[in-house]
Parts: sequence; structure tokens; C-alpha cells
Amino acid sequence: MAVPRRDRLMGKVPLHWVLAVPFVLLTTSAVGLVGWLSYRSGQKSVENMAYQLLQQASQRVSDRLTVYLQTPQQVVAAHRLAATQGLVNLQNPQQVNARLWQAFTLTPWLSGNVYQSVQGWQVGYGRLQSRELTQLASRLSGEPLPNNLMLAQRIDQSGTSQQTFSLVDGQGNPTRTVFRVTNDVRRTPWYQQAQASPQQAWSPIFVYQVAPTLGMVA
Repeated sequence: MAVPRRDRLMGKVPLHWVLAVPFVLLTTSAVGLVGWLSYRSGQKSVENMAYQLLQQASQRVSDRLTVYLQTPQQVVAAHRLAATQGLVNLQNPQQVNARLWQAFTLTPWLSGNVYQSVQGWQVGYGRLQSRELTQLASRLSGEPLPNNLMLAQRIDQSGTSQQTFSLVDGQGNPTRTVFRVTNDVRRTPWYQQAQASPQQAWSPIFVYQVAPTLGMVA
């Protein structure tokens, strides 16, 4: 009787191989499965961690943006309340300027704090908070200016619409004029909107006349 070919081959395979190979295959499969499950678990953990980091970053940005946008409106409200209570006379440029300087120094992240009268005169302050504004101001002045520099903004009562930007001392007094521009603020869209608005609001986004940059004002 002929022995099947498969039985002849099995008869030549050592017994320890017959016992060891299935065990090795089973162990390898188990290790591979555990590794794959660990990889998937680690991948899920990384995804969860990334999601949490994005959530935290988004919340922090939202908080900073809320503070950044609320501050100008709060300053405007405080000025309005002071004028309503008679603490500052809006017809007195010196009193108005002192009020603006106090608020400006107490809020270092405020980019500008300016009062424009219906008669045409202006007092206030601004900061060069961005590199772009600093470069534009340096170009207008003809000299290099540092970033975050505080400048006094003035339009006198002569009616010439000559707007001056000056360095200031520790009390907010103008010291040296760095550049001048002709700018009748009363003709700007944001001023006209403020005149027509019955309550506090943000202006539409516009291009500044002094420097070709986008902005909006409270």
C-alpha cells in the first residue's frame, strides 16, 4: 500500500518543530495583536490630547480677544460717564487731555485714546503697537522710531486741520513733533457714524488716512 506524499513529508519533520512552530506562530500573532491594539490606543490618546490642546488654545485666544475688544468700549463708557457727571468739561482741551492720558497709562494694551471735538480740535494719544505702524510712522518722520512708542495726537483750535504727532514726557505733555499731516477727522466715515449713532458701537473696518492700514474704533 502506497504512503501518501503528505504523510511521508510529515514523517521527515522533527517533532520539536511540530511542537514549536504552532507555539511561535501563536505567540507572534498575540504580540502583533497586542502591538496593533497598543498603537490604536496610543493613536486615540494622541488624538484626545491634540483635541484638548486645541480646545485650550481656542479658549485662551477667545479670552484674550474678548478682553482686547471690551477694553476700548469700557474706556469710552468711563469717559462718557465722567463727562455726564461733570468730572471733565468737554469744552476744555486741558481737562480732556488729562483724562485721556490717565486712562491711556492705566491700559497699556490700548492702541489709542483720542477725543475729537465738533469744533475741530483734537487731543489724545496713540501707540505704535505693530511693526507695520512703526515703519509707516518712521517713514513719515524721516527717522527710526521704536516699537510701542507713545505719541500725542493734536489738532489745535485754529481750524487748519493740521494734525501733529509728538513725543511725550512722563506727564503726557508733547515734547518734540515727529511728523504732521493734514487730516480733518470730522470728514472720516467713523466719525460721522459716531455722530449719528445713538449708542456706543464699533465703527466699520476702514483704512486710516494717516497710514494705509486697516482699523476700527470704538
